[in-house]
Amino acid sequence: MTKTLIQRLERLTGQSHEEISQETLSAKRRRISQQKGKPMKFTRNYPLIGRGCVLGDNLRSTAELNREIDELLQLQG
Repeated sequence: MTKTLIQRLERLTGQSHEEISQETLSAKRRRISQQKGKPMKFTRNYPLIGRGCVLGDNLRSTAELNREIDELLQLQG
């Protein structure tokens, strides 16, 4: 990344480049959700970007995925 882009990101996020690169994806999601006051949602921009989302119209929330994972873990236990 260019130095200018890094500086802009640091200003926008309030974090240093090192903090941004060290933060895990789940921590970023948690931080952004807290800042916005609502859960983070993901959308797809198919076909405008890349090859699109492999899930198509079957996008699922984090709560749905967590619930399904919990059910699968109970079946194995």
